[in-house]
Amino acid sequence: MSGLPNKTVGQRIASARHCAGIRSQSELGRRVSVKPTAVQNWEADSVIPRQSRLTALAAALNVSPAWLLFGIDEAIPAVIAKCPAGCGCRNHAAPACGLSAPQSDAITDAIARLRADAFDLLTQLCALDLKIAALTTQEKGASE
Repeated sequence: MSGLPNKTVGQRIASARHCAGIRSQSELGRRVSVKPTAVQNWEADSVIPRQSRLTALAAALNVSPAWLLFGIDEAIPAVIAKCPAGCGCRNHAAPACGLSAPQSDAITDAIARLRADAFDLLTQLCALDLKIAALTTQEKGASE
């Protein structure tokens, strides 16, 4: 789903919904336990989904929360994320980079903490951006 960073959050949600084969906003709403109007508001860029909803939304659409919010793919470096046995765990032999399993785990945990912190900050930034846009719209309406 990369390559669409210039689209809005709502456009990415709608695109991902269509790509996931979810035909209606109502169906997506059922999957993430919200009313269809919530999905409609998300896709219209009226509101940004809260973090708790964003996680469920991303899972239902098979995309990352970072992609939904910012149009970027997040990835742990492959050398850390995948075990040499190819099963995706980190419990087999040391990764190809030469790190021990505890070192790899520590790096992966640090990356997860940084991601969570960055996600929180970016979510706050998006909320502020929406507030600024709303204030700008109000100011334009008042000056006309």
